[in-house]
Amino acid sequence: MAFIQTYLVDQGAIEAFTGMSAEEFKLGGRMMTDPEWTDFLYSTMVSAAQVIHRFCNVPSFEPTLITEFHNGRGATNDEAATSDFFESDYTFYLRQLYLTSGTYTPVVVQEDTSPKTAAPSWVTRTARGTGVAGDYELITDRELTSIAFHANIPLEGHNNVKFTFYTGYDPTSPEYRDIRLQVLKVVQNLLLYKKKVGEISTIRNTGVRDYAQMFEIVDEAEILNQTVRSTLERYRRYPVPTAMYD
Repeated sequence: MAFIQTYLVDQGAIEAFTGMSAEEFKLGGRMMTDPEWTDFLYSTMVSAAQVIHRFCNVPSFEPTLITEFHNGRGATNDEAATSDFFESDYTFYLRQLYLTSGTYTPVVVQEDTSPKTAAPSWVTRTARGTGVAGDYELITDRELTSIAFHANIPLEGHNNVKFTFYTGYDPTSPEYRDIRLQVLKVVQNLLLYKKKVGEISTIRNTGVRDYAQMFEIVDEAEILNQTVRSTLERYRRYPVPTAMYD
């Protein structure tokens, strides 16, 4: 899965949350300049975003347009006398969160009706709605979205069904603000580690008997601590190793 470079926070938010500034950090044995501090915060935001995106298994938490490809299953019920389709044949579950806010365009559903020996021919399917029978019905229940076809059910094929939709959370939503707070906490943990390393050279010359514990190697468990992890659990996407998301 490709991770989209989004950070949710900026320099102003970090400085306001942590209370830290360039005067507290060193580079090459001297105090950081303002441009160096800005560059350092940028790299810190990148690292924090990557840690959180990978933990939650999402490409982005910000409203982002993505495309998912699924496999058409055709009709697999060879035993029933009245129907050739199982429910799983015509129901497709989106792997990522579907952003249902009215501000963003709804999902676009397409099927490639050409054989693999020919160029793709993407045909857009129609959603069922007021005065329209359509080809499928969109159902979202507890952040799990499915698309159930009742007409023009996709034929069997590999990556021949395409869903284009917005994922993430609306920036005005409580969920977005909650995730943003967790990003700030991770950035703070990274800055505190940097600050600890920067102070070692000062402390070693003050006559402290034992400063070996200051050289402990940082790991992700400290950066993404249990408090942050427990909050982010509610936003994780769990890949299911079955045909559910084909």
